Amino acid sequence: MTRHIACILAAAATLGCARGEDRPPSATAVPDTAVYAQIDTAGVQVPPELSAFCHPGTTSLRPAGLPPADAPGSTVPASDVYREKVVYLGRPVRCVVRRAEEWAALWSAMVRPVSPVPPLPAVDFRSRMVLVAAMGTQPTTGYGIGIVGVRRTGAGIAATVLRYTPSGCEVGMAETEPAHAVSVPRTDAPVRFIEKVRYGSDC
Repeated sequence: MTRHIACILAAAATLGCARGEDRPPSATAVPDTAVYAQIDTAGVQVPPELSAFCHPGTTSLRPAGLPPADAPGSTVPASDVYREKVVYLGRPVRCVVRRAEEWAALWSAMVRPVSPVPPLPAVDFRSRMVLVAAMGTQPTTGYGIGIVGVRRTGAGIAATVLRYTPSGCEVGMAETEPAHAVSVPRTDAPVRFIEKVRYGSDC
């Protein structure tokens, strides 16, 4: 707990906290416990071809206590579109895709080195849109990310992203870049991603 407090104070002055996924939980933290987190996206740039609908994701996480006040709301049904341990964006991003052309551009970026190129997952953008959370390059296995809930609030759409960090299990020494995409009913309402981190592995 002391270390978390010190980190928060240091971040307030310099935004210099270590990346949350690299920082082990404190001795008093309960393993596998999720906490809401603040987002620091300094220095992250989204590829130009994706910048119209993708924004920087989480580069560091600091415990932030209670969830945002407007998090509650009616549940929006979400369907898995794509989940993979390795994509090829090279950076953490959060995307709201409302057009077929955007989805094709994002898919091309995610699978760029793969041959043959996997078929583009089908989405009917007349009635659906796609939310994507990509974690960025991680140094080992055991990392994971998922869009675990989507709700309609007074401010628009709130999508909760849960990030897993390696803790309590063996990991492989191979780079990974987890990503998760879900489809939800199409809306022009603004979408906000609420970030959570779980000190427990997705391995």
